[in-house]
Amino acid sequence: MVIPLKPEETLAFLGQADRHLKKLRALLKEALGEGLKLVVRGDQVELLGEPEKVAVAERVVRDLLALLRQGAELDEPTLEQAVALAQEGQ
Repeated sequence: MVIPLKPEETLAFLGQADRHLKKLRALLKEALGEGLKLVVRGDQVELLGEPEKVAVAERVVRDLLALLRQGAELDEPTLEQAVALAQEGQ
């Protein structure tokens, strides 16, 4: 699964020094266990792994991008909430 990022969204999604990306990976691993890989290459997010886990991670990424597109800034509580909500939607 590949999700494109607009150039102006990439830094906001990744966070300073990839802080958001690292936290998101940790939260997804904690929530879903092994079997999911989240990779950012250029202006795209690539999700690899078990289909059920990829589906949850896709919801998380798309929800976070929707927030960014509405002008919100990402922070740790927002990442945690996005993962929790996506899990409930399983």
